[in-house]
Amino acid sequence: EMRKKYAQGSKYNFKVVIRGDSSTGKSTLLRRLRGGTFVAEYTPTPEIKTAHIQWTARSSPEDNVMLEVWDVVDKASKRTISESLTLAHRGETASGQHTFPLDATMVDVYQGCHAAVFLIDPSKKWTYEYVQRELALVPEHIPTCIILNFRDYPASKRLLRADEVEADC
Repeated sequence: EMRKKYAQGSKYNFKVVIRGDSSTGKSTLLRRLRGGTFVAEYTPTPEIKTAHIQWTARSSPEDNVMLEVWDVVDKASKRTISESLTLAHRGETASGQHTFPLDATMVDVYQGCHAAVFLIDPSKKWTYEYVQRELALVPEHIPTCIILNFRDYPASKRLLRADEVEADC
């Protein structure tokens, strides 16, 4: 009976959070993980976005792996009340703003998390400083990964190199 169960493969669920300062490519990474194409225009993400991505490991194709990936927004802007929001009632909030956007100030993004990925724009040193600050807040049991994004940047545009970041880790 146990052999039958393992022959059918196992089911795994993993939560992965993508963190980084604004304009580091978090949403683009999420879009690409979902199979989407690259979009050159920058559009700020208004609040935390999630996606469920089925993944098959080459080493064990019979296993079912479901990734729950979060594109984390640290502080979202207030949003306009929508008719579809059941908690919003007309006249109860000032100037038509809803007060509960989904961001890292409202949700513990690390609860139930299995891994954290941090993105850095090598042309902006403050995005690395952001990662250094935020890494200290990640619970120790959560594996982390730091990615220097925008590999296509010319060397003249890069203020950070991979070996500099690795030296700090």
